[in-house]
Amino acid sequence: PPRPPPPPPRGEEEEDDEEEEDQDLPVVVSLAGVVATPVDDADDVATQPLPERDEAPSSPLPASSPTPPTASSSPHQHAKRPPKKLLKCVGEAILDWSLIEEGDRVLLGLSGGKDSLSLLHVLLHLQRVAPVNFEVACATVDPTTPSFDPSPLIPYVASLGVEYFYLKDHIVDYASVVKPTSLCAYCARMKRGVLYTACLQKGYNKLALAHHLDDVAESFLMNAMHNGQLRTMRAKYAADRGVTVIRPLVYVRERLTTEFALQAKLPVIGDNCPACFEEPKERARVKKLLAKEAAAFPNLFNSLRASLDPLMDDDVTNALKAHVATKKNRNRRTDRRKDERRRHQNGPPKKRAAEHASDGGGKHANDNADDDQGGKQQQQQEDLLRRRLADLDDAALEAELARRAAARSRVEETTTTNGATTTPGGVDDDDF
Repeated sequence: PPRPPPPPPRGEEEEDDEEEEDQDLPVVVSLAGVVATPVDDADDVATQPLPERDEAPSSPLPASSPTPPTASSSPHQHAKRPPKKLLKCVGEAILDWSLIEEGDRVLLGLSGGKDSLSLLHVLLHLQRVAPVNFEVACATVDPTTPSFDPSPLIPYVASLGVEYFYLKDHIVDYASVVKPTSLCAYCARMKRGVLYTACLQKGYNKLALAHHLDDVAESFLMNAMHNGQLRTMRAKYAADRGVTVIRPLVYVRERLTTEFALQAKLPVIGDNCPACFEEPKERARVKKLLAKEAAAFPNLFNSLRASLDPLMDDDVTNALKAHVATKKNRNRRTDRRKDERRRHQNGPPKKRAAEHASDGGGKHANDNADDDQGGKQQQQQEDLLRRRLADLDDAALEAELARRAAARSRVEETTTTNGATTTPGGVDDDDF
């Protein structure tokens, strides 16, 4: 048989398969545009050692001047391709809430966990294939505690060619002075404030956070059970400092980011903060509760996503806040009126004691005397009516009883006019 033709030389594949193969090839992406660079084997490129750089950062950058580290010569060549299901959920959230638009400059809060690292690769992939142009940068807040060191992220992000800001803030030292009730909540608020400042100083209009659907459901249950509020994490909202916060993973289950981090071998930074493990956390209990219910009802999180979707809308959130504020104000006014009425009736405790001592019984004695006098008058009226009925003969008594029955029927037909009660015919008990 004739010999098969030799394979085409490297880089000269057939045109029919070129389009399909280019979809899986790594690309070179710059912040100004997209330039595709095909290579031979994407898996080999993803696993080969990082190229040596002339100026590698040897120490974390100071918080006062967060300059980006030097990028490698081929930006984004080591970015991982996220799975289709993860990309689909992120795409739905972006379309539903307009999270990323043309010309946006997005700063990702990169903590080094599986969620933020997964979101980084999702944004880099979308930057390459999305029809809109947007910029992506990363920022990490180092709380300067020995139990959490995110500095290994510096060379990794540099290998991706992404602008990076490594921000140091002595949050743990501040917490030792402030002594907050929850160290984790205080640390999260402080980190978010540092990220807001970085966005404003560097000209980024949107801050991307990596909260997923599990976080949204847990926050909803915690607010409903412990605060009595219908609140949860929103997909998009305007922060106090004019920065728009977005959560592209708001429709993504946590297990998807976990699987992607394991499959892509992302350099996840372990969090060994003692405060996160020594104290019992309510979020951990709610997570176990949801996991137990999801085992019995596999469609649980889809139902939660549909039910929580209205709570992420700004109009619904503002309406709920206005309702809660109105109710609180009404309750305050009611309580204030009750207090004023109680003080007016009883007076201050010291004043009541002085009056009681000065008049031999005080106000309470006078009240008792008035009650006794009223009781005596009522008894006298009853005795008078009894004597009048006893003096009547049988015919007069029957006529009086008939008159009273007719008067009682007319009293039951009493009408209310202008807030005052009137009886037709002018019937009154005094006529008896």
